[in-house]
This record gives sequence, C-alpha cells and structure tokens, in this order.
Amino acid sequence: MSDATKSARSIALTKAWARRRAETAAAKAAGLPTPEPNTKRNKSARSKGNAETTENEISNWEARPTCLCGCGGELVRHKNPIRQKLFIVGHDARLKSTAAKVIRGELPRTAISNTTRELRNRIGFLRTRPELIAAFEIKQGSTQVK
Repeated sequence: MSDATKSARSIALTKAWARRRAETAAAKAAGLPTPEPNTKRNKSARSKGNAETTENEISNWEARPTCLCGCGGELVRHKNPIRQKLFIVGHDARLKSTAAKVIRGELPRTAISNTTRELRNRIGFLRTRPELIAAFEIKQGSTQVK
C-alpha cells in the first residue's frame, strides 16, 4: 500500500470518527439516547462475546471445580471430566430449592449462575424433576454476571 493510499485512508477514518463524535454529542445535548452503529458485524461480535465468556467460565470451572449450588465450595478435581463431581455432598438439595424458588418467582433468575446453566445437562435431578428445567434455561442475549 502506497503512502498516498495510507494517508487517504487515515483522513477518511479521522473524518468518520469526528462525525461520530459530533452525532453522539448532539444526541447527549438533546437528551436522546446515543446512536449505536447498526451493523451486522457489531451484533455478531456482541453475541460471540457472550459465548466466549460462557466458554471461559466453563473452562475455568473445569480447571478449578466449585460446587454448583452457589456456595463456592471447592471440589476435588477428577482426571476424567465426565466423572467430575458437581456438588458437595447434600448441596444438590440446595440447588433444587433455589430452582424451585426461581420458578415460583421468589428469587431472581440470577440466583443460578451461568456455569450451572451451561452444565445443566449433567445435573442428575433434572431428569427426575423435569419441572425444574425452566429455571436453568438460557435466555438468548442475556448477560448475567456471577
């Protein structure tokens, strides 16, 4: 790429950013929401960010497993990830109780962590109590932090 082409591109980018800053300042002055770029690329990047966060949470959990009930108790790491324990003894009942409260509306959906939601296929009591599955469903576009 020649120097003239690089220079023309940098001038065009500078003008575009200046225009964007002016639009944002005008919107703030008028009390309107700031304009957001409406491109497919930005939307897909945002959705990928959520997926990457979840994958990072799962890989972190596999490296240092903690009880899925939410108490934060550390579990002994098993070499075989399929045989990895998910709860401290008796804490599966805590998660059952939390799930029932989420369904009844007594607790917010954020009471159950993203990691627990992602590992819901491995939680045994959801097979025997399918009415609790609704508390573990992942809503599209949710950005839960826990």
